[in-house]
Amino acid sequence: LVSHQHGLTGKPDYIRREGEELIPVEQKSRFISAAEAYEGEILQLAAYCLLVEERFGKPVRRGQLLYQNRSLKILYDDQLRARLFDAVAELRSAEAMDDVPRSHNSPARCRGCGFRQACRDSLAST
Repeated sequence: LVSHQHGLTGKPDYIRREGEELIPVEQKSRFISAAEAYEGEILQLAAYCLLVEERFGKPVRRGQLLYQNRSLKILYDDQLRARLFDAVAELRSAEAMDDVPRSHNSPARCRGCGFRQACRDSLAST
C-alpha cells in the first residue's frame, strides 16, 4: 500500500473485514506482559490504518495487534492520527540530519539495526 500524499508505504499482515469495516492486523512474534504495546508498534499500525483508508476509500476506526499471548485492539482516532503525523514529521527531520543521536539504551535494538556499522553511538558489540 502506498500513500503518495504522506510519503508512506507498507502493508499489514492482513486486513480483516467485519461487515463493511476494514481492520488492519499486524502480528508480532513477542509475548506481551502488560496491556501496553510499544509506541512504535502502535504507530506502525496507525500507518497501516491510514494506508488502508486511502487505498480503499473507507474510514478505518481501529486496528489490531496480535501477540503470541494476547490481542490488542487499537482505536484509530484523531489523537492517534496526530501522533502518527508528528512521528512522520520527526522522521523527515531526522533524514535531513548528518548524525541522528541514539534514542534508547538497548544493546539488542542496536544489534538489530541496519545502521549499526555506520553508527558512532551503537551499543552493539562488534
